[in-house]
Amino acid sequence: MRVATVLSLVLAISLGFQVGCTHRTARQIVPPGFRYPEIGVQVALPDPLLARRVAGRVLNPNGDAVKKALVEITKPNWHERITARFTDDHGRFDFPNLTLGEYPVRVTKPGFAPLLAMIKVSKSGPRGVELTMHLAT
Repeated sequence: MRVATVLSLVLAISLGFQVGCTHRTARQIVPPGFRYPEIGVQVALPDPLLARRVAGRVLNPNGDAVKKALVEITKPNWHERITARFTDDHGRFDFPNLTLGEYPVRVTKPGFAPLLAMIKVSKSGPRGVELTMHLAT
C-alpha cells in the first residue's frame, strides 16, 4: 500500500511539473496558421524603431501590458509570417538570435487595431521597444 501511495505521489508531482513546464513553454508557441481576427484600421508607425534586439513590451493606451498579443515577424509585405510569439503576462516578447537589420513586426489582439512597426536591430539603442496598441474603432 505504501509503495502505491508513494508511486502515485511521484507520478502526480512529475505530471504537475511537466504540465507546468509545458505551459510555460507553450505560452510562447504560436500554432502554424494561427491568426487573430482583425478589426479596425491598421496603425503603422511611420519610422523604424531602433533596438539591440527584436524584443520589448506590448502596451494598451493606458500603458498596461497586453497579454497574449500575437507578435509576428513578417516578410516586407506585412502579411507572410516568418515567425511569431505570444506576449507573456507582462506584455513581453522576444525573438532572440536575430542578426542586425530591419524586421517588419505586426502585432494583433482582439479589441485592438493591428499595429505595424519596423524594428531596426543595431549594436546601439535600447535593449527592446515598447509598442502601444490602439483600441479598434
